[in-house]
Amino acid sequence: MSAERVVGYLPDETPQFWELIVFALQQIVVMFPATVLVALITGFHVSTTIFASGLATLVFILVTRRQIPLYYGSSFSYIAAIASIMSAEAFAGLSLNERISIAQFGIVMSGLVSIAAGIIIKKSGKETIDRVLPPTVTGSIAIIIG
Repeated sequence: MSAERVVGYLPDETPQFWELIVFALQQIVVMFPATVLVALITGFHVSTTIFASGLATLVFILVTRRQIPLYYGSSFSYIAAIASIMSAEAFAGLSLNERISIAQFGIVMSGLVSIAAGIIIKKSGKETIDRVLPPTVTGSIAIIIG
């Protein structure tokens, strides 16, 4: 039998330089519009959103010691909450930057809750979480978020 050519690369393999350039351009084409679109929809500053996205990506790469090549972009799951904060009558007297800071506080708190959940899962094991949140629940949540 002849060996089949595998399309793609394993984690310990390095593509040729020209392929790296093509892959980098693909990442930009995928990443940039989504990151900018979330900022425009929510009323956030585009430059701040891109900066935070890049910072989060660099921190993740350092924390994982370059083992997982992942880009951290804007999340569309926050759009409804941010849009409601930005248009709420209770915040009508606040400036745009003050409303953005309130939304950012919620995003940061959400991140801290995610970190806490990760620590709990690491200590107690995935099986404990599966008992509390079975796949039917987590699958439904994933479908709703998109």
